[in-house]
Amino acid sequence: MGIRTIAGDSENVIIEGACISCGKEWTVKAPMAGVIARQNGALIQVAFPKMSADERELFVSGICDDCFPKEEEDADPAAELNADEIEGDKLGDDPSNWY
Repeated sequence: MGIRTIAGDSENVIIEGACISCGKEWTVKAPMAGVIARQNGALIQVAFPKMSADERELFVSGICDDCFPKEEEDADPAAELNADEIEGDKLGDDPSNWY
């Protein structure tokens, strides 16, 4: 389906699309100024500051909130490291060898 503008005026546009993963259809009202800013290279969070992160993600990746991978809230990346790696044993004692 892709993303397409279905209605609009000089201030706002209605944009619709479908998730590229599950096909769920969505509709978002966006300010025309933001659409123009985005077309001119503005970061999405600058172009659409009042949109939720989930709505902006639809524009960036085409993936809806239900399908977008979530990080585990309690995940601690350091918890998976071996204690030897944290202390630098595998890298040696000389910091000049660490790079």
